[in-house]
Amino acid sequence: MTKETNYSPKKLVDNLYFNISSVLNRKIKQYNNFKTMKNDFNDKMQDLKFRHKRLLELKESCKDIENKKKKFQQEISECDIEIQTKRSLKKRYKDEKSGYEVLLSQIENGNFNDEINNKRKILVSLNSDNYLYINYLNLEKIKKIHELDIEQVEEEFKLIEENEQKFSIESQKQELKSKIEKLVDPDTYLPLSGKEKEVKKLQEDLIRLKNNEPEDNIDYSKYNIVSLVPANEISTNKNGIIKELMEIKLKINNFISEEREEIAPKIEELDAKIENMIKEIADIKKKKDELSSTKEELENDNSYTDFKEKGQVLKREIKRFFEEFEIYEEYEENNFDDAIEIIEKKWKDIEANQGSLEEENKLKIPMYESICKYLADEKILEEDRISFTKKLFINANIFGITCTSRDNFTEDAMEELREYNLGDVNIRNVGIDVVIIDEVSKSSFLELLISTLYGKTVILVGDHRQLPPLYDLKHLKENDFENLDPTIINYQRNKEYQELYEKSFFKELFEKIPDSYKIMLNKQYRCHSDIMDVFNHFYKTDGKKGLEIGLTNQNDIKQHGLLIKEKNKILIDPENHVYFVNCNEYESRNEDSSSIINEQEAEVVSKLLKLINEEYGNMLKKGDLVCEKNRDERKSIGVICTWGRHSYVILVVFEV
Repeated sequence: MTKETNYSPKKLVDNLYFNISSVLNRKIKQYNNFKTMKNDFNDKMQDLKFRHKRLLELKESCKDIENKKKKFQQEISECDIEIQTKRSLKKRYKDEKSGYEVLLSQIENGNFNDEINNKRKILVSLNSDNYLYINYLNLEKIKKIHELDIEQVEEEFKLIEENEQKFSIESQKQELKSKIEKLVDPDTYLPLSGKEKEVKKLQEDLIRLKNNEPEDNIDYSKYNIVSLVPANEISTNKNGIIKELMEIKLKINNFISEEREEIAPKIEELDAKIENMIKEIADIKKKKDELSSTKEELENDNSYTDFKEKGQVLKREIKRFFEEFEIYEEYEENNFDDAIEIIEKKWKDIEANQGSLEEENKLKIPMYESICKYLADEKILEEDRISFTKKLFINANIFGITCTSRDNFTEDAMEELREYNLGDVNIRNVGIDVVIIDEVSKSSFLELLISTLYGKTVILVGDHRQLPPLYDLKHLKENDFENLDPTIINYQRNKEYQELYEKSFFKELFEKIPDSYKIMLNKQYRCHSDIMDVFNHFYKTDGKKGLEIGLTNQNDIKQHGLLIKEKNKILIDPENHVYFVNCNEYESRNEDSSSIINEQEAEVVSKLLKLINEEYGNMLKKGDLVCEKNRDERKSIGVICTWGRHSYVILVVFEV
């Protein structure tokens, strides 16, 4: 037993008759109410023209305010651009300062690595002097000497003197190892050709030395002095070595001081620039706030407020008029002159064609009424289901299924097929010419692969910038795979499945195929252009065209109509359709949950919901919104949260 829908095979005749009846009944209704409609059209048209005339008069008186408001808005926009420019400069100075601070920190720690421009300078300086005991100074040795504690070196010398025999053997061992390294392959450590006997002799000498070594726990190889000076020099030249180490340390410290003196002023200069940028940004923000306050004072002017409110009312009434009288011509946003002209043109058509329409309808309407009566007869409908369902089904050329739906439907499994003797249906064998897959970015490769096999041509429709397919089992932990066959599934294999499943095949395909095989549908009919401009930041890239509104009067149709004030300050304006609210409190999470909440954001959302709901309630009471049997203009609102727990907190706060 399958769930019955309006698109099941048994509904084919019903849907056909319903569609025919709907069209005919609308024609009958228009004829029967023609005179009423005509009078209603004229009355409402005259009302709109009167409102428009009054608005033009108000517009003339508010012209000075409107010009000043535009001027202030332009200056506010310039302030925003200036703030953004100075923020970018401040960031550049901060990054530059951070680079110098890291550089200075590395130099002060003796890290003269590849990022230090002056590393060559110190290497040349130190290696230009001929030291008796400390030679071939590299960056590693320089760092070690810089960090070296001379007292610790003296302690190392003391221990070496106390264990002279052991250290002598250690020196000989180091010398033998050095000789062996020169006679073997550095990769395989095998003797070079012809050097086998010599290497063997050296290795035997090394083993003999190890066997004669006194037993103690001292590891001389870890001594700082051993890594800096040849072992044969250590036991006889203590004072000379310490003197050279102190000279080198002094040179390193002098170099660091020179670098510090060079870098520190640059950091100070950048600090001053950053402080200056902060001050300049604060000054511009202050100027912007003053401009915004002055602009708000203008907007609160009684005559200007009246002008704006009447403009919103006229916009709303024109929208209603076009919907009620089925006018589909477009006009530019806020161009009331064109809208009135379209209405007047429609009125002239009604007057000009009234006589001929009435004569034509006198003949057609009785026939329409007879057809509707016939189609509404349940007995006839049942007979026609039996007679025509199979014929309609055979000629159906659209099949609607999901990517994961089965493709074989049998009479045994489906009552609808069995009842009207429609036979089995196998989508694979129907001979589908074109397969259209919508919301393709959310489908996995396997889901798409199955669907594409049904047709000769495939059209993929989707947006690869939206969410990719989501793998349901990606949150499983390692212990979730206990007691499962690891050869079939395990934690690592599940991660691999996740990567395969969530990889957007559509994105990869879209980016690789030639332009002749793809097209961007850039007309949108869903929302106001303010909202569209926000997500155009994602689509208007690399010189590509972004989204555009599909109708010239779309913005007039997509009005929210809200004017919300709090303490005489406008929070939501009818002309603005996007707001960003900055909350300065950080989010938090419970220890036993991965979900995040932000209580301040929940308070703000709850407050906004209450204000919006209250204002729409007032609009209903005043008649600015209509809620009738044939017209319901009440608005719905959605709150989208990225975390489930946060949505719960908003509900709790909202209900308090």
